[in-house]
Amino acid sequence: MYFLIFVVLIENYLGFFVEHCITYEIVRRVSPLEAELIKDPSMQYKVRFRFAGHEFPPFIVFKIFHHTGGQGSKYISGRRTISPASEAAVDACKLMGHRKYYDQMIWEELQYQTHKIIDEIDVATVKDYMQYISNLDETPAYFGGRDNYWRKLSLENFPRTMITYDIMDYAQSGTLSNRLKEKLTFLLLRPQNEEIRHDQLMTVSRVR
Repeated sequence: MYFLIFVVLIENYLGFFVEHCITYEIVRRVSPLEAELIKDPSMQYKVRFRFAGHEFPPFIVFKIFHHTGGQGSKYISGRRTISPASEAAVDACKLMGHRKYYDQMIWEELQYQTHKIIDEIDVATVKDYMQYISNLDETPAYFGGRDNYWRKLSLENFPRTMITYDIMDYAQSGTLSNRLKEKLTFLLLRPQNEEIRHDQLMTVSRVR
């Protein structure tokens, strides 16, 4: 019963509500600086949410995407800018110290052995490019990546004033709050028309 209730609530409400109604509020709690970028309409950012985890119940992760309108983006990275055999590389080694410089070289070699596609010169197909972009997102900024990975949301990231919090709490603990018990029958009802569906969404988004 717990599994079925969870699946219905997640499929019908949570994904839509999180992505379309409280995106800014959630990101503001996780990273105020990134939330300000999302709030700026000129930046064209989109936040995606999805479920992750190998066990039930799953947890929610999010990632921020930047839509460039086909113009592309340029990331400032010393790894891509400084050629290995240049004077700049020698100067970088002196500034960083040999230990840190060698650590970065070893890490890069390990990444290549694992993924094979870690640089633009390794790209030969569209599939290679998609893998390269994915690896670039997952790579920390101090290793020349974008540091834009899928991040896990905790219960503290959801506003307590909305029933979304109760749904996520139920997903983690298996315990129904009094507020969710009152609304559960209506939320589990299969909508017969747009009016009922609208009322259900309003119930989920209403602030107590």
